[in-house]
Amino acid sequence: MTNKTYRLLFTLLALSWGLFLTAACQPNGQQRGAEQPQSETNQTFLASQQDYDLRVAGTAWEAGDQIGIYVRRTAQNTTWSAEQLQHSNLHYRTTRGGGIATFDPADEQQKVQWNSSMKYDILAYYPYNAQTQGGKIAYSVANQTTLKPLLISDNLSAIAPDVAKELIFRQALASLRFEMRSEDGGSLEGVQVRIVGMPTTGSLDLYSRQWQVDDNSTAEISVPVTVSGATARATVLILPIETTTSEMKVLFTLPNGRTYTWPLREGQSLVMGQQRTHTITLKDTGTGKVTEVGRYLELPAKTALPNTLEVQHMLPSNRSARNYFLLYDTKMHLAHYVAYPLYKDLIEKKVDRTNAWGYDPNISKAYQPNLTGAYRGGYSRGHQIPSADRRSSRANNASTFYYSNMVPQNQRHNGGIWSRLEGDVRTLAGGVDTLYVVTGVGFNSTNYQYTQDQSNVDCPIPDYFYKVVVWRDKQQRWNSKAWCIPHEPLTGSPDPYKTTLSEMEAKTGFDFFPALNDVNVLDN
Repeated sequence: MTNKTYRLLFTLLALSWGLFLTAACQPNGQQRGAEQPQSETNQTFLASQQDYDLRVAGTAWEAGDQIGIYVRRTAQNTTWSAEQLQHSNLHYRTTRGGGIATFDPADEQQKVQWNSSMKYDILAYYPYNAQTQGGKIAYSVANQTTLKPLLISDNLSAIAPDVAKELIFRQALASLRFEMRSEDGGSLEGVQVRIVGMPTTGSLDLYSRQWQVDDNSTAEISVPVTVSGATARATVLILPIETTTSEMKVLFTLPNGRTYTWPLREGQSLVMGQQRTHTITLKDTGTGKVTEVGRYLELPAKTALPNTLEVQHMLPSNRSARNYFLLYDTKMHLAHYVAYPLYKDLIEKKVDRTNAWGYDPNISKAYQPNLTGAYRGGYSRGHQIPSADRRSSRANNASTFYYSNMVPQNQRHNGGIWSRLEGDVRTLAGGVDTLYVVTGVGFNSTNYQYTQDQSNVDCPIPDYFYKVVVWRDKQQRWNSKAWCIPHEPLTGSPDPYKTTLSEMEAKTGFDFFPALNDVNVLDN
């Protein structure tokens, strides 16, 4: 169960003239004082899962699935209120389910009614809850066995009654996924996974799309586990929280009864639609230790930034080998940095550039820019991990074209000084065992300049681009290089913009290559 998207195709079937509404709030969800529509439209919702699996198991809607719908006259504000509502919590359901399902009103009183001269905004959620009051949806994650994920849709605004409509549902929860391995190859059949210290109840304000979590509702959460020999997987739905605490831990109990405790990293933000994946090696050494695989040398130390996702991609050509890591900002629609290893096998040219532009499958589309074409205003889709750094296979190269890897970049900068630097870094990687790279962008202030994506969503333009790299020489000494280049139409050599690792740490606030903090790293 990853962060996924459902699409509802909202098809209008028939129009008929009606009377003005004068009644008070009715059981069908019509609001007091709502203007009687001049036309009534019956709706059929065709529901299909387009990109992601939002369910604990399975990919299709199930017979009996139900959704709730809110409708208001189009307003400028994104936060809704009860006074604005034309309809509240209308009840729709599907009788057949399947990969493509049809949702109809639960009864005649649940149909959406429209004034043909007006435009409307729509909110929707799944699963339907008749007890929802004031747009607040109470929710508990305590029982993971029967839990249904909570989905919301808020993409439809300023729609006319006589046009086709598409609702895009996204995950309203967060989730943790554990990939477990037995170090000695022994079977993990019977392994148990539990989470302690995590709040289990809260409410989602559908109008504002904000969570209120009861911090006192902590309880042990048992996580369903699937086992295949020496590997096991477990996925848990959790409430979004601003900051993880030291009390939040994961307990792994092996078949022999031995329990290992693994604390979640303190200070993480667990946001709506985010799934964090942890690869865990279980060692039955009697020491009680659990090792997380994936804290690689190139990863900066965790910095608590709001609205960020930590996303680790593995190599498509070798799922046991890492590809690159992003610290992705869901509000800015870009990665603050991309960290990755670089070595000869990866940069050896076996394929041409794929130009396989597409959404990152590990991040909700709602958080990514629409880059089916370039940014507006002449800004190119600038790679942070370059396409030429992954030429060993078509799949590896295609992974560099995810929209999550792109930032708005002046084309002369992209094709000039920055391209020169990327080539210099590959040359350096060709002469060492492994080069560890962090590529990122930065801003001099919060007074951002913006461009737009293909959906006219604002995307901030970076003020500078940087790279920091480390490698070990034949004498086993650690060496580093760093560059910080203003985002200007520059050409020529990047050498005038060389800096040091420590200076880039001071400038960005990130602790690069933290495992080397106690090692004498030579600046080059």
